[in-house]
Amino acid sequence: GEMTEIQISLIAAGGQVPKAGLVKPESITLESAEDGLSVVRIVLREGKNRQIRNLFQALRQTINSIHRVRIGPVDIDAVSPGRWRALSSREVVAIRLGSEAAGESDDDGDGE
Repeated sequence: GEMTEIQISLIAAGGQVPKAGLVKPESITLESAEDGLSVVRIVLREGKNRQIRNLFQALRQTINSIHRVRIGPVDIDAVSPGRWRALSSREVVAIRLGSEAAGESDDDGDGE
Protein backbone atom coordinates (compact mmCIF):
# COMPACT_ATOMS: atom_id res chain seq x y z
CA GLY A 1 0.00 0.00 0.00
CA GLU A 2 0.89 3.64 -0.03
CA MET A 3 3.04 4.52 3.00
CA THR A 4 2.44 7.65 5.03
CA GLU A 5 5.11 9.92 6.48
CA ILE A 6 3.93 8.84 9.94
CA GLN A 7 4.60 5.19 9.10
CA ILE A 8 8.04 6.07 7.73
CA SER A 9 8.78 7.99 10.97
CA LEU A 10 7.62 5.03 13.08
CA ILE A 11 9.95 2.68 11.22
CA ALA A 12 12.85 5.15 11.48
CA ALA A 13 12.36 5.45 15.26
CA GLY A 14 12.59 1.68 15.67
CA GLY A 15 10.79 -0.56 18.09
CA GLN A 16 9.80 -4.07 19.06
CA VAL A 17 8.09 -6.03 16.30
CA PRO A 18 6.37 -9.41 16.83
CA LYS A 19 8.51 -12.26 15.43
CA ALA A 20 11.39 -9.85 14.63
CA GLY A 21 12.38 -8.37 17.99
CA LEU A 22 14.01 -4.96 18.09
CA VAL A 23 14.00 -3.36 14.65
CA LYS A 24 15.79 -0.06 14.00
CA PRO A 25 17.02 0.57 10.47
CA GLU A 26 20.11 2.64 9.78
CA SER A 27 17.93 4.67 7.44
CA ILE A 28 14.61 4.59 5.62
CA THR A 29 13.61 6.65 2.62
CA LEU A 30 10.29 6.89 0.82
CA GLU A 31 11.48 6.75 -2.80
CA SER A 32 8.03 7.11 -4.37
CA ALA A 33 4.34 6.76 -3.57
CA GLU A 34 1.68 6.68 -6.25
CA ASP A 35 -1.34 4.67 -7.33
CA GLY A 36 -1.57 3.03 -3.90
CA LEU A 37 1.99 1.65 -4.05
CA SER A 38 5.17 2.85 -2.36
CA VAL A 39 8.84 2.19 -3.02
CA VAL A 40 10.82 2.31 0.22
CA ARG A 41 14.61 2.03 0.62
CA ILE A 42 15.66 0.56 3.97
CA VAL A 43 19.25 0.19 5.15
CA LEU A 44 19.73 -2.40 7.90
CA ARG A 45 22.87 -3.00 9.95
CA GLU A 46 21.82 -6.61 10.55
CA GLY A 47 19.08 -8.27 8.54
CA LYS A 48 17.26 -10.91 10.56
CA ASN A 49 14.99 -13.54 9.05
CA ARG A 50 11.84 -11.92 7.61
CA GLN A 51 12.56 -8.73 9.60
CA ILE A 52 11.33 -6.38 6.89
CA ARG A 53 8.20 -8.43 6.17
CA ASN A 54 7.30 -8.61 9.87
CA LEU A 55 7.95 -4.90 10.29
CA PHE A 56 5.60 -3.97 7.46
CA GLN A 57 3.01 -6.51 8.59
CA ALA A 58 2.97 -4.78 12.02
CA LEU A 59 2.02 -1.57 10.17
CA ARG A 60 -0.62 -3.43 8.14
CA GLN A 61 1.32 -2.86 4.92
CA THR A 62 1.67 -5.52 2.23
CA ILE A 63 5.03 -6.12 0.56
CA ASN A 64 4.89 -6.96 -3.13
CA SER A 65 8.64 -7.55 -3.51
CA ILE A 66 11.96 -7.06 -1.76
CA HIS A 67 15.14 -6.43 -3.70
CA ARG A 68 18.48 -6.64 -1.87
CA VAL A 69 21.05 -4.35 -3.50
CA ARG A 70 24.02 -4.72 -1.16
CA ILE A 71 25.45 -7.04 1.46
CA GLY A 72 27.93 -5.07 3.56
CA PRO A 73 30.41 -3.49 1.16
CA VAL A 74 29.40 -5.78 -1.73
CA ASP A 75 27.06 -4.33 -4.37
CA ILE A 76 24.87 -7.17 -5.68
CA ASP A 77 22.32 -5.11 -7.60
CA ALA A 78 23.51 -6.47 -10.97
CA VAL A 79 23.61 -10.13 -9.83
CA SER A 80 20.53 -12.06 -10.95
CA PRO A 81 18.68 -14.24 -8.42
CA GLY A 82 20.31 -17.67 -8.18
CA ARG A 83 23.54 -16.41 -9.75
CA TRP A 84 26.87 -15.46 -8.17
CA ARG A 85 30.01 -13.50 -8.98
CA ALA A 86 33.56 -13.47 -7.68
CA LEU A 87 34.47 -10.79 -5.15
CA SER A 88 36.98 -8.16 -6.19
CA SER A 89 40.18 -7.74 -4.17
CA ARG A 90 38.82 -4.44 -2.85
CA GLU A 91 35.61 -6.15 -1.63
CA VAL A 92 37.60 -8.88 0.13
CA VAL A 93 39.71 -6.26 1.92
CA ALA A 94 36.58 -4.28 2.89
CA ILE A 95 34.92 -7.41 4.29
CA ARG A 96 38.01 -8.32 6.30
CA LEU A 97 38.37 -4.79 7.64
CA GLY A 98 34.70 -4.70 8.56
CA SER A 99 34.80 -8.00 10.43
CA GLU A 100 37.98 -7.00 12.29
CA ALA A 101 36.37 -3.70 13.28
CA ALA A 102 33.42 -5.67 14.64
CA GLY A 103 35.76 -7.84 16.73
CA GLU A 104 35.45 -10.86 14.45
CA SER A 105 39.10 -11.18 13.43
CA ASP A 106 40.63 -14.64 13.45
CA ASP A 107 42.18 -15.91 16.68
CA ASP A 108 45.54 -17.11 15.42
CA GLY A 109 46.55 -13.88 13.67
CA ASP A 110 47.48 -15.49 10.35
CA GLY A 111 44.91 -13.40 8.47
CA GLU A 112 42.92 -16.38 7.22
